[in-house]
Amino acid sequence: MRFFAERLDQKRAQLSVGSSSEVSLKVSETDLSNLTATIRSPSGMEEPCALKRLANGHLGISFTPRETGEHLVNVYRCASFCRSLSPGPRALRV
Repeated sequence: MRFFAERLDQKRAQLSVGSSSEVSLKVSETDLSNLTATIRSPSGMEEPCALKRLANGHLGISFTPRETGEHLVNVYRCASFCRSLSPGPRALRV
């Protein structure tokens, strides 16, 4: 079975250092209990993100950027092991 995530916020999201931020992804997985997400900062620090189902059915990924630059958000499907949803990490500029 193939799982995918599509970044929906094609317009520039307002992301600020130190402020809670949320991005929206269209994800084929319907059971959030199987998903986890992380964000990797430009300096390489990786932290978990909070996930929630949005009213429109998309996945909301919440995090607080701690520095400026390109951050990578990765969503994983975890069953017996975790694997990244294709097409891989999504880049966000803070």
